[in-house]
Amino acid sequence: MGIKKSRPMRIKFMFLLTTILATQYFFAQERNVKGRITDTNNLPIQGVNVIEKGTTNSIQTDINGEYTIKVSPTAILTISFLGMKTKDVKADSTPLNIVLKPEVTEMDAIVVTALGIKREKKAVGYSVQEIKGDIINHAGQTNAMSALSGNIAGIQVTAPSTMGGSSRILIRGVGSVTQNNRPLIVIDGIPMDNSNYNSYNTQSGSGGRDYGDAAADINPDDIESVSVLKGGPAAALYGSRAANGVIMYTTKSGKNGKTELFIKTGLTLENIYIMPKLQNLYGGGSSTTMKTATINGQLYNLADYRTDESWGPKYDANLRYLPWSAFDPEFPNDYLVTKPWVSPRKDVPSFFNTGYTTTNNVAVSHATKSGTIRISLSNQNTTGIVPNSKLVKNTFAINGSTILHEKLKAE
Repeated sequence: MGIKKSRPMRIKFMFLLTTILATQYFFAQERNVKGRITDTNNLPIQGVNVIEKGTTNSIQTDINGEYTIKVSPTAILTISFLGMKTKDVKADSTPLNIVLKPEVTEMDAIVVTALGIKREKKAVGYSVQEIKGDIINHAGQTNAMSALSGNIAGIQVTAPSTMGGSSRILIRGVGSVTQNNRPLIVIDGIPMDNSNYNSYNTQSGSGGRDYGDAAADINPDDIESVSVLKGGPAAALYGSRAANGVIMYTTKSGKNGKTELFIKTGLTLENIYIMPKLQNLYGGGSSTTMKTATINGQLYNLADYRTDESWGPKYDANLRYLPWSAFDPEFPNDYLVTKPWVSPRKDVPSFFNTGYTTTNNVAVSHATKSGTIRISLSNQNTTGIVPNSKLVKNTFAINGSTILHEKLKAE
């Protein structure tokens, strides 16, 4: 006897079948979209977020600015990157190459030009970006150059790896393989010599001592704003020195009709973040057996201190040897006293300390209709992670101006 399906049951069955077929058709239509993302100078951008809008499907560009993402035929891709304008594009073709334009968030549209004159940004005929000093101060950096990292698009800053060392900064990548790639630094309209006086070995990371650079003497709390000028027209005033761009610092001055007292103190701590994993199964030396020596008729094992390698005998608490401190008769408690051949209780990590930096800033400013003055004093004390390493830096600055005549002003 057959079972007759009711009309509602047939409708539900047809709806389920249609849904399954539509889903299979939808997934069958998914395809790979490839492309390359660059900036306005046709340079690839690494780490750009490529997201299928309305989904969690996303990927990031590689070192060549290239990406591959599987999306639906009607997908819209959202392209975003720090310092660049976010862009929505239809994924209707492949390869899908995209150019991102820089985006700068400013408190106002006034920038400082190469001549030190304030102009509206839209009236300046070249690329210029500006950030306020408050953004630099909020970064908590004691180095004004390192504080630019992540705040201005197109700038790559390598912070110093040593206490008081020099910073490496590039604008729009490397411009020369053999020559200097550092931008020109200008403070209140005066170019500053920021040359690197370190040896070739130090600059290439092959040893030596990093003596730092003049940019480290800029007090971040004295900065009113920073303007970065890019391109030939922007740097025309400074000639060939500005071939790699210009970083212009404008320092703080007294505000009209105000007397201000500024006090700031801060504490920064630092520790070793990554340490190599060291083995503790074998001791120092180049042989699996120890050298021996007969002293006063007794045979002793001797450690190999001349070899700076850990290819020596395997650690064994039953194996005893004469350490370096057992050969001086003036110390009878240690003379010819053997010790077990075991790994040291305190290894490399115990050598380093917790470094700390204390910063104290005091500034006084006053302004009238005829003149302004600002005096600041900064003290920075740094105790490094390496024992017995310390750096003390004091900065004193005066910034003043007065109106001598209706058309004459001294600064």
